[in-house]
Amino acid sequence: MNKDILIAFTMMFLIVSSAHASLQDLTSGMTKSSDDWMNAVGFLYQKNYYPYAVVKDLVKGKMYTYRTGISIYDLETKKKKYGRNLTFWTDHPIEPEVLKRYEQVRQAFSTLRPGPSHPLGCLKNTPLRYGDIEDDGTNELVIFVGNELLVFSPDAKKVIFSLNVRVDDWMTEEETKAHFEYYPPGLDNAYIPHYQSAANMDFSSELPGYRGYGKLYVGDYDKNGNADIIVWRKLYISRMRTEEKGFKKVRDSLYHFEKTSTGECKQQITTDVVIENWLRDNELTWQKGFPSFSECEGEEGQLIPEMHDPLLNDPDVLK
Repeated sequence: MNKDILIAFTMMFLIVSSAHASLQDLTSGMTKSSDDWMNAVGFLYQKNYYPYAVVKDLVKGKMYTYRTGISIYDLETKKKKYGRNLTFWTDHPIEPEVLKRYEQVRQAFSTLRPGPSHPLGCLKNTPLRYGDIEDDGTNELVIFVGNELLVFSPDAKKVIFSLNVRVDDWMTEEETKAHFEYYPPGLDNAYIPHYQSAANMDFSSELPGYRGYGKLYVGDYDKNGNADIIVWRKLYISRMRTEEKGFKKVRDSLYHFEKTSTGECKQQITTDVVIENWLRDNELTWQKGFPSFSECEGEEGQLIPEMHDPLLNDPDVLK
């Protein structure tokens, strides 16, 4: 059995086993709302550094902090051992239609936005989490930044995996109506979407908005003794006003990643058919991926509405 690690988040010590934990069960880092916040970060405030979240590992004698990047401090000496801003991971999977859209409206998709327009299950309220997501005896930091989920390895001191959890390129129905309010009367509804693109709010042309989501599944699906990460992505585009309200699916995309000897996850050459078989054999539906459950007050444990919306017109999201 792997050695248990001791992590201090509050004045009480929480025991967190390094045995495999699901992404849903990762231990949450402290934030400003935590009771013991100032005891943990007081010395950082004296250095004029104000993190969004922190986590302590008493076994390793380190504290990990997150603001615009990840910093590592020695708990005994209070000295900074590492610090670097977060950047996109090079093997970050994303649909080509999305990249083309952002290029079309002259916006950079590669920016890690700290505040998405529509909160997704309030996940960003706890932006820093900690645990062994791959059952390999090594703990990772999981960070929610805007619409991105990043996995940072304290040992490798770099981002080893990332996922775009949401493609946020759509205005609400009300925003879309306001966007077209001053267009010439008689503009053909065949060219007006129910949900206009939000990649660039000032872009005047009629562009149906994209709406997309990504989920993770972790396990040894190929039975080679190493943990696999399956990414299941879904991309949708707004219907036009001449059609029924809602979105229609552009495609499903499946990816398979495995951690290499360098500690970084690499995409494997695995066909969609093989990945689909893994999902089916393990009874893994869309709702069983991560993230799926809301952390918003009053909605804890319920499915995140946006990722399981009937307006997506996709039976997969309802099971």
